[in-house]
Amino acid sequence: MGAQVAKKSVTIPADLIDQAEEFMGPGDSFSSYLAESLRLRIEHDRLAALSAELETANGPADPVEVSRWREVLRAPR
Repeated sequence: MGAQVAKKSVTIPADLIDQAEEFMGPGDSFSSYLAESLRLRIEHDRLAALSAELETANGPADPVEVSRWREVLRAPR
């Protein structure tokens, strides 16, 4: 069974809609594109909250390790 959906009215700057539509495929709906964007933003926010929690518990991250992991995560797979 699919996920439960709700209808919501939103106001979005026209230029963002235009930019999104440039990347949408012929079978994509704006709603699905927006839903995926929200999922990614929520994931980003959760990771930021976890990072802040870890920094509070353990102190600031080692900048050398942060730099190393940035490179690892950017590397093509």
